[in-house]
Amino acid sequence: TQDKILLTDDSDLLLTTLTESVQNAKPGTTQFYPVVQDNAVERPATTEEFFASLNTRLSDNALRTLDDDFMIGSVTTSENEPYLVLQSNDFDTLFSALLAWETTMRDDLAPLFGTVIPPVTPFTDTIANNRSVRILRAGDGKSLLLYSFINQGTVVITKSEEALGILLEKF
Repeated sequence: TQDKILLTDDSDLLLTTLTESVQNAKPGTTQFYPVVQDNAVERPATTEEFFASLNTRLSDNALRTLDDDFMIGSVTTSENEPYLVLQSNDFDTLFSALLAWETTMRDDLAPLFGTVIPPVTPFTDTIANNRSVRILRAGDGKSLLLYSFINQGTVVITKSEEALGILLEKF
């Protein structure tokens, strides 16, 4: 299924809308399409507009490597989990930017990906679903946020290895 989400300058409202959309999504995989209103015309939001609406601290250099098209949605595991799929034309630049973003990624994407209560370990390398993954875990070892390049131009950000596995089946 597909749902439209209007981008707004109010990042709290946008995150609340996205969070509610994920929580209320029908079981399975749902895509949300962020849109912007230009005068009376509605059009798909670009990746840069989306990240600007969230007030993320992903570097401008990284944003320039991202394609305008992206996916955000919900995938059902034991619960509905959010995901982002980003396309890039420069793997090396985006990968290094994601590594640098790790220090604030959790805060930038919360509450969409879940508010985290410390203690939290730093991102670490692991293998999940036969893919290299950078993963952020809670002190108890539970995965909180992860990202993985599924090919040289596509990165998936989600909450769990199970969600990543389901998403990999879709690509």
